[in-house]
Amino acid sequence: SKEKMKRGARRGCVRLKGAVIGIDDEDDSTFTITVDQKTFHFQARDSDEKEKWIDALEETILRHSQASKVRRQFC
Repeated sequence: SKEKMKRGARRGCVRLKGAVIGIDDEDDSTFTITVDQKTFHFQARDSDEKEKWIDALEETILRHSQASKVRRQFC
């Protein structure tokens, strides 16, 4: 939850297959990842770091979704 993020609680990992990245308009350093009907809240140091994280996550999500499509074609 957003409250746990603010307290600095760290736990687990987030599966990115089918994930959707959300941009928080309230704060230029926070963003969310929603997957499997769960929303995870993240906070970067600043807007530049947030953009780097979002770019890297989007690239990873895209790369893995394309890889799974290729695998399905060969099955």
